[in-house]
Amino acid sequence: MSASSQEMGNKAFCQGEKLNFTESQIIEKQENNENQPLDEKLSNAHLNRLTGKKLITVLLGLASAIFFGFVDQTGIILFGRFADIFGRKNVLIASMLILSISDLVCGFCTNGIMLYVFRAFCGIGQGGISSLTMVIVSDIITLEQRGKYQGIIGGFIGLGNALGPFICSGFIKGASWRDFYHMLCPLFIIAAVVTWYIVPNSKPTISKMEKIKKIDYIGFFFSTAGLILFLIPINGGGSLYPWNSGIVIGMFISGGLCLITFFLVEWKVAKLPLIPLHLFKNNSLNIIFLHTFFFGITYFSLPYFFSYYFEIVRGYSALITSCFTAAALFTQSAAGIISGYILTRLKHFRQVITTGYCLQTLGYGLLLLWKEDTTPVGCVFICITIGIGNGCIFQPTLVAAQSHSRLADRSVVISMRNVVRSFGGAIGLALCSLIYSNSLLKKIDSDSHLSQNTKNYIKKHIYSQISLSQIQASEVIATKRYYMESLKNVFYFWFPLMAFCLCTSVFLKDHGLKCIDDPDEQNDECYSNEDNDKDNDNNNDNDDNDDDDDDDDDESTTGSHAFQNESISSKNMPSDIEDLTMAKNNTRHNNKFSINPH
Repeated sequence: MSASSQEMGNKAFCQGEKLNFTESQIIEKQENNENQPLDEKLSNAHLNRLTGKKLITVLLGLASAIFFGFVDQTGIILFGRFADIFGRKNVLIASMLILSISDLVCGFCTNGIMLYVFRAFCGIGQGGISSLTMVIVSDIITLEQRGKYQGIIGGFIGLGNALGPFICSGFIKGASWRDFYHMLCPLFIIAAVVTWYIVPNSKPTISKMEKIKKIDYIGFFFSTAGLILFLIPINGGGSLYPWNSGIVIGMFISGGLCLITFFLVEWKVAKLPLIPLHLFKNNSLNIIFLHTFFFGITYFSLPYFFSYYFEIVRGYSALITSCFTAAALFTQSAAGIISGYILTRLKHFRQVITTGYCLQTLGYGLLLLWKEDTTPVGCVFICITIGIGNGCIFQPTLVAAQSHSRLADRSVVISMRNVVRSFGGAIGLALCSLIYSNSLLKKIDSDSHLSQNTKNYIKKHIYSQISLSQIQASEVIATKRYYMESLKNVFYFWFPLMAFCLCTSVFLKDHGLKCIDDPDEQNDECYSNEDNDKDNDNNNDNDDNDDDDDDDDDESTTGSHAFQNESISSKNMPSDIEDLTMAKNNTRHNNKFSINPH
């Protein structure tokens, strides 16, 4: 080993303990790295901690991507394993391009089936953006600091959800809904280009052929088929075809068999499963997934049924309705950022999450008090209460899930958590629509004073907005009352779900902000201090070697390697020390000189 390499090795330190590496130690660590399990080898290859301006720049790029993604609100699929195999940035950019092209085609759709199909592709793209931005954040930021920065990402999610309806309403009133999709296409292309240049690149150390072989094709097929066969009858049952029709029953049975087969494949067949079943051995992680499912039911259903209340019961326009919804979403954005800072300061998550469920339970309980003449101030107060609760839950539960999983499983856990939330949203919207429609139909059928024309009109528009001008003036008050009572049955369904989450949140184990496979008790500030010291040393070296640095800077500015070359694991280090640093991170539980990568 050269003298310069030895000197760089001697500079590495943590808590004042200097590290001196020999060639035998380097070889030993490299061998340990090669003997790692495949999931750890793939996951650890993407670790690339950033600090300072580089971190802020990358976060802004990711925030813009997820903001545009939630302006165009669609579904989600499992992306975690694909990110491990093919690289985070590659899958993220591919998702942006899929969403961009799909949005463009949606603007030219000529029939409902075509629009339905390409909105499904939009869901694939948006799912990749949502999952991959959070996965990349987990790569570049330690878990202890992740609450703060993922809170910022959560703020942009709330902002995208809030502005999306306003933008879409503006296009519908001023131009056409098609122009809304045409606008999104270039925005995602721009976001993809920005991502290509500023997000650090990370690639696993396996060959392309190995990547292709490691894909869980069977599991991917059965999971996708199972979800599709479940979601189509859930969303179409009762509206497109009766619940007792053969196609609905057949899809439910086929979807259930596909999902059972998927879990059998993940258990016995897959070498690199999309969902490692060992995750379900952690009771706290199971509680988080169950809470996420219930949260998805209420979170995605709420804007849908808010529109029924404000537009039909209260008679407000779509723009005014968006203002009430925005009261919840803007406060979610602000609360998400603030809760992230609190989480990072406390270094624990249970207090924040429990507070969120307290506010959610209070907010959904207050919805039961809504009437046809509730004051706008009262409505806004309830919306704000629910929004703050959302902000304290949306991202902190993700941090909690990562703290109850292995470092190597972080991408899978993030992807699975997002899928569970979206799946809850799909099932919840179907169940709530069923509760609402059955309640409304029973009420209008039992009222002998309503004219048959009014009953037929309401039944025809059971899942869409009605115009009260089409109803006789003497029947408007009764119609509003029936809609209000039907909506309250939905609110009665939401309230116990949040109450259950509040009561069971006390069973969450909170061992702080670190992964379960990290026994090192060292403070993460040591890691940050070490990186800052290295930055200072490198800056001093740069002042002494201007010519060399100018050449390096010219090369680094050509692409995303500007960040990769300056990450903590490889900043101006000789190759042997760089390899050792990566090996140390991967085998830290066996190394008494380890540096805590969290």
